[in-house]
Order: sequence, then structure tokens, then C-alpha cells
Amino acid sequence: MTRIKTFVGVAASLLTMATSAPLFASPAQLPPNDFESVYDRATTPAADGATVFGGPVSSPFVASSGGFTGLLITTVYAADPGNPWFNGDLTAIPGALTFEYKLFNDATSTSTLKRMLLDNWGGSVGVATEQLTGKSDPAAFADRSIAPGAFIGFDLIVKGSTVYNGIDPGGSATLYLYSTSSGVTPGIANIIDGGVAYPATYAPDLALVPEPATMIAGAMLLLPFGASTLRILRNRFAA
Repeated sequence: MTRIKTFVGVAASLLTMATSAPLFASPAQLPPNDFESVYDRATTPAADGATVFGGPVSSPFVASSGGFTGLLITTVYAADPGNPWFNGDLTAIPGALTFEYKLFNDATSTSTLKRMLLDNWGGSVGVATEQLTGKSDPAAFADRSIAPGAFIGFDLIVKGSTVYNGIDPGGSATLYLYSTSSGVTPGIANIIDGGVAYPATYAPDLALVPEPATMIAGAMLLLPFGASTLRILRNRFAA
């Protein structure tokens, strides 16, 4: 009986975790009005077996006041093992999409790229972020605007440096946003360093984001399995 009580306590704890908190802290979630360090991802979604859902969209850009030119390549992936909602690290959402942003500063540019800002990430969409390990100029931090959190920004800095240098001419970064959305819509990026460029990109379709109540209902489907397990254990100990 003591073992059954212990199991009941553990099962209740697991259910609470499933419905209220993530099981893992990395990659960092990015709620509205927050900023987080950007963790490293060792391999690309394509290398991990994810399927292309949208793109790639290649958008060359030129700063409004000169100084830099470059290229933003956006690809959206489904069934990405690195997406914490798809792989179940957070509340499982089978259709959750991963947005990959490859940002290049042309070698002919005369200034760095210090910041990238993305729009249309508001509503109830969940967001987490990482970057590809080993790129020359990764992001230091990601931030999200106040509720509804429509804007997400990446501050770009040279790896290993505490100086806000940005992506140097000839440098690049590959950035990831994991979303709870299962659809995409056109979006605009802002590439910033004195001048601003506005390449086209993808953003999540906010109409295809599961509501919190739906996500909790999915977790509640685990209850019958827990009850069945309790009956099996009770019968076993009774025997």
C-alpha cells in the first residue's frame, strides 16, 4: 500500500508538471516582455530529419542609408526533433513549426549588423530560441516586446566578446525560433545598424496556435493511462 501511495504522489507531480511547467529549461522560452540568452544548437533541422514546411525564401537587402548589404534566407520546418513542443520537452504539439533564419552580411559591406527584429509573433504563440553552434557571429540575446509580444529581436555580437560588435562584413549567423503555431504567414524583418533594411521573411500564423485550454486538455488525456497503471499495481500488490 505504501508503494501505491508513493506512485500516486509521483503521478500527481508528473501531471502537475505536464500541465503547468516545462520539463527542461533549454532552449529558453521567450514570453512577452522578456529577454533570454540564446543557447546553441549543434545540428540543423534538416540534418536532424525535419521536413521543409515553407521556403526557403531568399531576400537580399540593402540598408536605407547605405553601409551594408546582405541576405536573409528563411526556411520553416515541421517535425523538427529540436523543437521543444514537437519533441515533448514542453507540452506536446505535433504540428509545432521551427523557423530558421540564416543572416549574411556581405563582404563588401562597410558596417556590421547589430540587430535583427522580426514582426507578427504576438497573440498566444509560444516561442523558444536557439542558434547554430560554430557560426562566426552568433546572437547574444533574444528579446520580445510587451504583450502581446509581436516583436522579437536578436542582439548580435562576436562570439567570446563582451563588445557589441555585430556581424562583421563576410560574417553570418543562423538563428532559430521554435513556435507553437502549425502555420506560416508572410512577415518582415528589420536588419539594423544605423541604417535599416527590410527583407521579406516568414512568421507564424497566429490563427493556428493551440489555446492554453486545448493544451491542458491534451495533458488530461494522460489521466486514464495513470488510472490503468494504478489498477494494475493495486492488483499486483493485492496478489
